[in-house]
Amino acid sequence: SSKKGKYVSEFSSLSFVGLNLAKMSLTVIYSITVIVFLSQPIFASKVTQPEKRTVVKCTDKCYVKYFAGGFVPTGLEISNPLVMSCICQTDATGNDCFATYFDNDAGIAAYSAYTIQASDAKLIGTSKRPQVSWKTTPGITKQGTDALYAGSSAYKIDKGHMNPSHINSYDQNHQIATFKYTNAVPQFAGHNRNSWKKYEGKIADYVKTVCGPKGGNMHLITGTSNYLLDTATGKQLIGKIELFPPSDPNGIVRPNSLWTAGCCVVPAISAESIAVWGNNVNTNPSTVSLSLPDLEKLLVTSSSSPANLFPAFPGCRTNVIPI
Repeated sequence: SSKKGKYVSEFSSLSFVGLNLAKMSLTVIYSITVIVFLSQPIFASKVTQPEKRTVVKCTDKCYVKYFAGGFVPTGLEISNPLVMSCICQTDATGNDCFATYFDNDAGIAAYSAYTIQASDAKLIGTSKRPQVSWKTTPGITKQGTDALYAGSSAYKIDKGHMNPSHINSYDQNHQIATFKYTNAVPQFAGHNRNSWKKYEGKIADYVKTVCGPKGGNMHLITGTSNYLLDTATGKQLIGKIELFPPSDPNGIVRPNSLWTAGCCVVPAISAESIAVWGNNVNTNPSTVSLSLPDLEKLLVTSSSSPANLFPAFPGCRTNVIPI
């Protein structure tokens, strides 16, 4: 009996030791497994996508597709083509939204080009203006910044959209894409918030209620000019080039005028145009509707041939719609 108890006791001890050894083995195996697992890249299969370039060749599809027929304007007064950049403006996800032709010497756009498809026109006004911060464009060294515009209210200056947020209100991502400093110019608040805003609304209404419903795609270009318009005579005036902030050698140019031209193209059927001009001045700013041919004459010196904003569609010049 005592021997039997002794054997039972020894067996129990051995079992206890064996059990502990087994637990230790499992612990070691588990630890090794965890270490090996954690040493491997958890997202090894994920491929990092390169950041999409915004400054591109002026022949790139993401740029030229925003011009009617894929043809950019011709005959505009560009002081030095070597300092110009072509920008594919994108939304936060990298999708193309519009194009900007940018003057690196002036620090502002010569123009932005944008297209409203017939299918999107009916949705204009369905998206609220986004409350977002303005962004700078990579690859552009001289442009507007938060710091540059920090004291703008003292000069009664706004960040004036080229491609407006409102006409893109069929899709909020497109609206957000317009809040780029390369798509903005120093614009007097009295102009931006009154007559210019009024005509931005008229253009959007035309696209939504006239161009879109008849199946037209609206090709728009909003640009800047150093000329002014004598609204009483219709004649061109030479304006003085001024910087913003004033007297700041590192400032950007405040354009004397802004303009918008649009061509509604109904595929294989028709093309018609609208155009507006706005004097960007502090005293008595004004915006007027005019014909596309008259606008194209104002964009160059009186001795030069007119610019051609929509070279692919001659009908844009002949079929003029007042707004």
